[in-house]
Amino acid sequence: MNVERPELVLAVYPNARGLAFVLFEGPNALVDWGISELRRGERHDRCIRFVEVLLEKRRPDILVLRDMPGGPNAEFDRRFVDLAKRNKIPAVRISRRAVRLAFSSLGRATRYAIVSEIIRRMPVFASFDPGRRKIWNGEDRRMGLFDATALTMTFFTGPSDAHFGNALIR
Repeated sequence: MNVERPELVLAVYPNARGLAFVLFEGPNALVDWGISELRRGERHDRCIRFVEVLLEKRRPDILVLRDMPGGPNAEFDRRFVDLAKRNKIPAVRISRRAVRLAFSSLGRATRYAIVSEIIRRMPVFASFDPGRRKIWNGEDRRMGLFDATALTMTFFTGPSDAHFGNALIR
């Protein structure tokens, strides 16, 4: 496996409602995707088990994670990294800043602008468009799918030190 040019890239994006994932074979070939909505009490353990099954079945070359440096999700992030290490799969963390840099050609890289760009590049996601969020509404559960896809697209635009620093975890 060549980390510089991985063939199969799995990105997972845990959020308040569960987990979203995308699996790409190269920068433009979407292989699989999904959204898992889980109850609060069991969310972390079930997300870990879900990703463990994905790693065992799909055997990706690399696992792409959002960078969660601190706060309540730091332990969750460490568990994903440990899982990748146990499966001998390198992991990379990508920050929100890196995603914005990767989509900077959009001008203002808001989450909605990024969703629109992803749909433009991958029309298969058009039916999942969450639309613009009203301030009084919670986040749409489909948003995690676009967040995971944005992580993957960001990964394929780099990795460079400017985007990822020393984020590659072996």
